[in-house]
Amino acid sequence: CSIFPASNIFSKDIDRWSKDLKDPANYWLTENGKVGEEQGFIMSLECQKTVVGVNLRNTQNARHRDRSTKKFRILGSADKNGPWQELLLANLEDSRRQDPPPFQQLMFPNSAAVSFLKFELLEYYGRGGRLQFFEVIVPGNV
Repeated sequence: CSIFPASNIFSKDIDRWSKDLKDPANYWLTENGKVGEEQGFIMSLECQKTVVGVNLRNTQNARHRDRSTKKFRILGSADKNGPWQELLLANLEDSRRQDPPPFQQLMFPNSAAVSFLKFELLEYYGRGGRLQFFEVIVPGNV
């Protein structure tokens, strides 16, 4: 979807979308009612880096407040096509009534040297999952 792609999750602003189809929102969302491998994104780190966690912000779907990520998995790989190693399996609180949802720092149980991260939505609150911000944490940048 060109309006809500994963490339939107690098802004720390709160949810924004003008409803103009030519103006992308500043958040990422999944298809309605879907979960799994196809409901996520792959992030290129452009080179191999040791990663220790992620900073993220769950969100609501702007004024609709009808979407929120519940359970997700983050995987890492040296190659965009895998094989993938699970780095984190986590649950988030329902953010549909938080104003605004808080930034959260989630640390991996073990650090990993990877070139790609894969985010997969496993469960959601409301109509589907979404994120407003996602950032990789490397040692020294905690």
